[in-house]
Amino acid sequence: MKTRPWNPWDELESVRAEAERLWDLFLDKVQPQFDDPRQSSIAFVPDVDLVETSDDYRLYLAAPGFVEEDIDIIVHNKHLTVRGLRHPPYDQQRQQSRLSEWRYGYFERQVEFPQPIDLERLRASYETGVLTVIVAKRV
Repeated sequence: MKTRPWNPWDELESVRAEAERLWDLFLDKVQPQFDDPRQSSIAFVPDVDLVETSDDYRLYLAAPGFVEEDIDIIVHNKHLTVRGLRHPPYDQQRQQSRLSEWRYGYFERQVEFPQPIDLERLRASYETGVLTVIVAKRV
């Protein structure tokens, strides 16, 4: 067995390789956002809760200040995407904001379910600023 002295540069190379691997992983996740022009204009990310029952999944998305017609729900395989647009409640051309803590503009949230879902039995409702999407599990 051949031994050689410890070289700190070998350790540094291993750290560099791991950093490069993590950077590539990050870019794989972020790159699709740059390919979709809507993604670059995402103004905020609403909070969601995903609850599982024995028969279905229930998604609760915080969406105060939205108009129901400005919310889209898209289902593909095991992914559910909610997209929407929130407008300010005042005319930005005629009124000047002095304090603005709300986020306006485009949002998108996507969740992946652990098992296939039944698109035929999807129900959605929007009430008191909460979007509720109930999706049955596929049997």
